[in-house]
Amino acid sequence: MFASPPHTVELSIHGAQTTISEVHLDTLPDLIHNVKQMAKGEYLGDFEQLILTALMLLGENAYGMTIHERVEQLAAGLRVVSLGAVYTTLDRLEQKGYVRSWFGGATEERGGRSKRFFKITGSGELALKNALRVADNMVSGLREIGGMA
Repeated sequence: MFASPPHTVELSIHGAQTTISEVHLDTLPDLIHNVKQMAKGEYLGDFEQLILTALMLLGENAYGMTIHERVEQLAAGLRVVSLGAVYTTLDRLEQKGYVRSWFGGATEERGGRSKRFFKITGSGELALKNALRVADNMVSGLREIGGMA
């Protein structure tokens, strides 16, 4: 790797201005590429898509156990679905603004504990719609070449 003279660069990352000194030009393209292409929260993973789909299908009855059961049905045995992974993903989706949650009233059947309910937000629906559109494009492309029946 060749060493270029250091430079000072100003970047805007998620709206915040930042100055980076001692940047070598041979590393700057990689830095910019990673900042622009790897922004957290822009794209949905397949498990996030499963969770958001389950929320839409369950409507008012979306809480931990029902979401877990619906995701297991959607995954159709093709992947392991743990309850812990469901809650972790729901928390991450809530941080991204794709899901909101609230606690219902305490119930006797749960020993006086409250259920935590979940609902997909408008931005979550849009993210899911975009992810499914990309998946549909992939399937269509593969069908065109005879790669999928």
